[in-house]
This record gives sequence, C-alpha cells and structure tokens, in this order.
Amino acid sequence: MKRPLTYLTGLVAFIFAASLANGQTTFTWTGHGANNEWFNGANWDVSSAPNNVETANAVFGESGHAHIQLWSDPYDYSVDVYGLTIAGNTHPYYFDGDYDGNITMTIGAGGITYSPAQPVRSVIEADIELYDDQTWNIANGTLVIDGEMYDGDSNFTFTKTGAGTLVFGDYDNEFDYSTINLNNGRLALSPINGSGYRPLGYADLVIGPATGGNNPIIVARNTNYSGWVELDNEITLNGALTTENYRELYLKGEVIMNSDSTIRSRGMPLFIEDSIIDGPSGTPAPRKLIVDSSNIVVLTGNNAYTGGTHVINGVLIFGGALSIPSNYHESSSVGHLSSGPNGYIGFADNGYTGSVQHYFINDFDKANTHGTIGFDSDPEASINTFTGNIDLSSAPTGTAFASDAKLGSATEAILSGTITPQGTTYRFGGGGG
Repeated sequence: MKRPLTYLTGLVAFIFAASLANGQTTFTWTGHGANNEWFNGANWDVSSAPNNVETANAVFGESGHAHIQLWSDPYDYSVDVYGLTIAGNTHPYYFDGDYDGNITMTIGAGGITYSPAQPVRSVIEADIELYDDQTWNIANGTLVIDGEMYDGDSNFTFTKTGAGTLVFGDYDNEFDYSTINLNNGRLALSPINGSGYRPLGYADLVIGPATGGNNPIIVARNTNYSGWVELDNEITLNGALTTENYRELYLKGEVIMNSDSTIRSRGMPLFIEDSIIDGPSGTPAPRKLIVDSSNIVVLTGNNAYTGGTHVINGVLIFGGALSIPSNYHESSSVGHLSSGPNGYIGFADNGYTGSVQHYFINDFDKANTHGTIGFDSDPEASINTFTGNIDLSSAPTGTAFASDAKLGSATEAILSGTITPQGTTYRFGGGGG
C-alpha cells in the first residue's frame, strides 16, 4: 500500500478556515455533504477540506456520519494533515482508505489525539507516513491502524501516551530509523506470519517512564495469521516490562535496564534472546531483574546485568550457562538468584556438560530462595540429562537453602547425580512440569 508523499496545498482551504495563533488551521467534520468523502468541502465546518501536513488540524467529534471515505476517485489518493483529533464521540469512526490499496495518510508534528466519550474502537484504513516527531495520545478506547506505518527513512521520535490501546495491524511496518517511546497504555502488535512481518520494523523501543499512573503494556495479538510476535531491535526499560501474550513474544534485541526492572507477563511464553545489560548506556549502574509473572519467561542471551535476579511469581528459565549473569562475568560478586515461595528459577542448557553445582546451584542467594530450583528441557528437543551432583546443604558455600526451597521442573529433565538436601527432608515439586 506504500506510495510516495504528495502534498496538495489548495489555497482555497484557507480562505474559509479560522487560523490558529501557531499557524495551524482547524477543520471540523460535520458530515453534512451529499456524500461521506473527506475531500468534499461540504462535510467540513469551513466548507473546504484539510490537506496540508504543516498546517491542517482535522477534528472529529460526535457525528452521525462516522464513516469517512478518504479517497476521491479519480484524483485524490492521499490525505495530509498536521494533526488528527477524534474526541467526544460515542460511536466508532471508520476512515475508509480501501481504494485500490493505494491510500496514504501523512501526519505531521500534531500527531493524533484519540479521546472518545465511550471506549469505542475506531479504524484508520490507510498507510500512515510520519512527517515529523509526534505524539499519539490514545486516552481511552482503541485506535486501529489497518495499514503500513513508515517513517520515510527519517529519524523521528514516535511517542504513544494515554491509557487506551493503539493497534498496529497485520503489516510489515517500516520504522527504519525512528525511535518509539511507549509511555502509557497498550500497544498491540501482530504476529509475523509466513511473510516475516516486523510490527516495529527496525525501530528502537523505549518503554517508560510510565505516565498517568498506568504501566505501558506490549500486547502480542492473536490474529487469523499463524506465528509469533517478534521485536527485533534494542529495547530500553525505564521501569517495568509488562506484556499480554496471546501469542508467543520474542524480544531479539539487546535490553537495557535504566533502573531496576520488573517483568510482568501473562499468557503465552516470553522469550528474551539477546543480552540484558545495566543502563543507562555510558554510565551504567547495577540493575536488578525482578519477575512477577503468571507465565514462562525464558532468557537465552549472554546476560550482563549485575544487580541480581529475584522471582516473585512465575517461571524464569535460563536457557544457557552464560544467560546467568555471574557466569557471564565469571565473578561470584555479581548479584545472585533468589525467589519467593511462588517463584521458579530453572536451567535448561541442552549442550551443557559442566558442573550444575558450580554454574547454577551456587549462584543462588540460598537463604533468600524460598521457591523452586528447576531443571528443564526445550519441549521441542530431547530431554536434558544433568549428570553432576546437587548439594543444597551449607557444605559448598557455608549457607544452606531456605527450608522451603525445593527441586522441580517446569518442563522435564533427568537428574542422574547425587542430591543432598538442605536438611533431612527432600523437597520436590513446583514448576508445573
């Protein structure tokens, strides 16, 4: 659906419109024309249609004419606005750009404000091209972009605010050079399916700091397409990483923690496949990773964060020896692993032949581990066999595990060595495997 930018600067549009002090002009939709076309001036309060990316503010309020045809056969195949406001409406809007798959809406620095009076779901069926840095404030309800998003090969900053939901549709979005800031509300992304769609393209993603008292949430959507949701580039955390996974979610870029960060994830598994490191870049400080989830979180990168790992709820699995930060740093002074009674920390390196006591068990803050110490396998591969002895007593390091710590598996594994309990009782279970 992608097409080159076209800027129509019809002077007539400004004869009737009231100019704002900042040089922008407001056009308010009335829908009083003989048809529902955007370019029919009779549908606007100033008797002319907005179509200028640097000056035109298009405003949509409560209207009985909420189906807007963006194209005007045979002349107009693009809509250019400085900003788009949809506010006070109790019925959803539908912006119909389905004319030969060829409609582009270009949006300038004014961005989008979506603030319906009821939490309705509106749709813009068009490709969206960014013309400048901009903020989309989705205050409530849901706004769906049913078309490609692209930045015109420019380095823009795109910021999503507001407690509502912004949905990027089933397209390979081309944020080639931009940065996306998610400060509030939900950003819903589609599976890659067989075409390898990248919902955020090559954009870096910055999550937080949260605004408006709501943690920003990544939603891995469940659509008619098969596959998983995949984010390929760098992610910076200024607080929590919160996800709702209706499909498996894969984070394939480096994750930078600018503060102690909590993973709150539910639904299908979350996979973080690149390194998690201390931030900010250039002046890093020790950062702690906390997991408070109801699903499985799998870390397979060479993790270099130094503030420790604590699991309150949910299952955390290290997929390799170097995924455990103390092993990556080859230092016992790096923050250790610990868990609450409902927490699970597992190890699932199917190629590992070293000492699980040295590279896993001794990495725990034993006195503060009250959950499950797990051994796991990739469900799609053969069952892992861990051959080394496992000693949960105080003998190896001078400190025993807490009395309620236990061994278990979230998947399945074979332990063939000798197991020494932390006291006189063997405790097994936990993890669901």
